[in-house]
Amino acid sequence: MEKVIGLRILSFPELPSTNQYLKEVSEKEKPQEGALVITLNQTQGRGFGQNQWHSQANKNLTFSFILYPKHIKATDQMMLNYFVSLAIVDFLDSLQIKASIKWPNDIYVYDKKISGILIENTIAGEFLHSSIIGIGLNIQEQTFPESLPNPISVFDIKHKNFDLNYCLTQLLENLNQRYFQTQFDKEKLKSSYTEKMYKILVESEFIREDKTQFEGVILGVDADGKLIVRNKNQEIELFGFKEIEYLIHP
Repeated sequence: MEKVIGLRILSFPELPSTNQYLKEVSEKEKPQEGALVITLNQTQGRGFGQNQWHSQANKNLTFSFILYPKHIKATDQMMLNYFVSLAIVDFLDSLQIKASIKWPNDIYVYDKKISGILIENTIAGEFLHSSIIGIGLNIQEQTFPESLPNPISVFDIKHKNFDLNYCLTQLLENLNQRYFQTQFDKEKLKSSYTEKMYKILVESEFIREDKTQFEGVILGVDADGKLIVRNKNQEIELFGFKEIEYLIHP
């Protein structure tokens, strides 16, 4: 397996956003594929939409990398969510932490969020041109802002600290292994993602985009990456990003 992600690593004591830094660099020049930007203090980390990612300085992994996945069609860009989510689950599994993927790409342990992913793509024709992928993974953090609804860290679970360099090295290995699958084993990648989905085949409560609540069962994702849910009336509903929320009771 050829290593791509993390062959070149740029480390900064502090950055507002690793994704934003890579975007600005890529507007001026073309970084080599897999170039990774990491900081121990990300002050303005971003999530999907207007969401922010909180991270205490020197406690967690916050980094971004750039790929040129021209083998992935724009209609298949959910593959990026698959491989990155699974890589983080693989890494946590190596620490004996059982994690699941809350669609599309939040990583959960015990109904709490341990990691978030931000993927920003550019498209050329029918294929992806570039992807900047940001990861925030709570490692040593013990004190979270009250505004965060359900955070958790590796320390909370294992009650000991893990070296951040060790964690990065292991996670990069997992990321490269899973990225390799996007080229040669896409069906297996999707089925592995489905198996690891949060609340898969479990009756759960949800909120639609129009704020109506309903009960249903997650069956998986369709070819476009939409969430497949069977409601109480045995009807199949499909949901895109932000069209459905999980109702998680504290």
